[in-house]
Amino acid sequence: MEVLLHPTEESLLKEEQAEKKLWEDRVAKRNQKIWRGKNTSGYQHYLVVVPKATRNPKNKLTTQPVTPNASIRNSWRNFESQIRRWRRMLHQYDPPGLLPLEISQQRRRTV
Repeated sequence: MEVLLHPTEESLLKEEQAEKKLWEDRVAKRNQKIWRGKNTSGYQHYLVVVPKATRNPKNKLTTQPVTPNASIRNSWRNFESQIRRWRRMLHQYDPPGLLPLEISQQRRRTV
């Protein structure tokens, strides 16, 4: 037996489903940006230099990079600024042997 919804209830349900799909797509795109950052040599070096036990992501004054949360419902601009800040902070941990040319080539590969 099919349940008939009031036209406004039906349209609200469709809007909710469309918004849910939109946010799922946004989270997927945001996760791609995060994985690009995690795929850099700076991030890999950071994992070695700073053990997880010594990190304190709750401290806002920390100079350690904190990976942005892709699932928080914030604006595109806000998320992009978090990504840029995180990526800049990761450059502190670029391996010491990399020349500037190698770093720029690596950046092109991850973008």
